[in-house]
Amino acid sequence: MGYSISDAPAHQIRKDNYTASPVPEVVAPLTKDLKQSQYVNTSNYNGSAKEPQGNKKRGRTRRANSDNYDADYTTGGESCDELDENWDREYPSVSSDQQRQAYKRDFDAGLQEYKRLQADLDEISKELSRLDKELDDYIEGSEEYKAAADEYNRLKDIKSSTDYKNRKAHCKMLKNKLSHIKRMVSDYDSRKS
Repeated sequence: MGYSISDAPAHQIRKDNYTASPVPEVVAPLTKDLKQSQYVNTSNYNGSAKEPQGNKKRGRTRRANSDNYDADYTTGGESCDELDENWDREYPSVSSDQQRQAYKRDFDAGLQEYKRLQADLDEISKELSRLDKELDDYIEGSEEYKAAADEYNRLKDIKSSTDYKNRKAHCKMLKNKLSHIKRMVSDYDSRKS
């Protein structure tokens, strides 16, 4: 099962493309190239305008010090020990070389998926952070400011979508699964040597 995300460039993806769906087995990228936007290197850029000038669209407020910005990814309520209990049933202690090889295959497959998914989530968070800082440098009300604010709001909508939250939860689950498998293989290797 995969997500039905269009292959259109990220600036053309709209919120209505993101619908609720179950946690995927195969993960497609959330975005394509977010690095270059249509409002970069424009004439109304005011690089020295760092003092607060008011509120942004949809309640986004300027921060006095943008160096302390945390893009995302904080720990949730459950601890790793609580999540490991679920993996103990599926991946008990390794007792043979064949079982070790099977665990390693599962680990390698899961690691590739985790890296792709985490890169997609990080891309959105980094772009959101970049836009947030960029908005502080534009003259409020200018065309560049409006374009940047629209893109910022679009990315905020993506981050609040069910699809994004499902991907984030799936990424967290994969991280816990991979940590557990790695621990089981390491324990087996230390017992064997």
